[in-house]
Amino acid sequence: MRVLGWTKAWSRVWRTAVRALIITALALSVMGCGGLSRGPADAVIEQAVVRQFEATQQELQQQLSLEDTPADFQISRVKVERTQQVKLQDLPAYRVEGTYRLTGRGLSRTVRQSRHPFEIYLQSQDGGETWGLVRPIG
Repeated sequence: MRVLGWTKAWSRVWRTAVRALIITALALSVMGCGGLSRGPADAVIEQAVVRQFEATQQELQQQLSLEDTPADFQISRVKVERTQQVKLQDLPAYRVEGTYRLTGRGLSRTVRQSRHPFEIYLQSQDGGETWGLVRPIG
C-alpha cells in the first residue's frame, strides 16, 4: 500500500512539473514574438544616433555660418547602456543612453573619439514596426 501512495505522490509532482514547464514555454514564446515590448532594436538605435549626429552638425554649420561642406564622419561601436520607457506628450517612448565611437575628418582636423556619449528619444509608430527619433522640448 505504501508503494501505491508513493507513486501517486510522484505522479502529482510530475504533473505539476510538466504544467510549470508548459506555462514557462508559453511565456517565453509570447516574449519572443514581441508580446512584451523590449524597446527599439540595436539597428534602429544606431540609425537614430547617426541621424541625431548629422542634424547636430547641420545646426552647428548654420549657427556658425559655415560653408555647407560635408564632413566625413563615421559612427561605430554603438553601445546601449540604459533604456528607459518614458511618456512624451502622453505617448509612450524610449529614452536610450549609451556611447559610440566617432571617427572621421572634420573641417580642419582628424577626429577620433572612442566613447562619445549619446542620449536619444525614440517613439514607436505602427505598433513598433517603425520608430521615430524625437527631441523633447524643454
